[in-house]
Amino acid sequence: MIPFVVFAANAQPLQLHGLSSHGTSRDRKGGLEGFWIDIKKITSLRTWLTVDAAYTFHIAVMGVYAYWGPKVGFQTSSG
Repeated sequence: MIPFVVFAANAQPLQLHGLSSHGTSRDRKGGLEGFWIDIKKITSLRTWLTVDAAYTFHIAVMGVYAYWGPKVGFQTSSG
């Protein structure tokens, strides 16, 4: 955790188009256009897409284990 804390304390914030410098959304048209610019920027990051896909699969597997794991465990231990 220490390397992450050091990185988070020293990292520059992302300059996304959907927010003004005060962290509030811009006018409706600019905010929506900025939103799509931000989506294009984020989805062009290969590392982000890879990590996001891996996290999605991880959560799916954990859900399957949580749902089916106890049933399989009871069946294999009693039979």
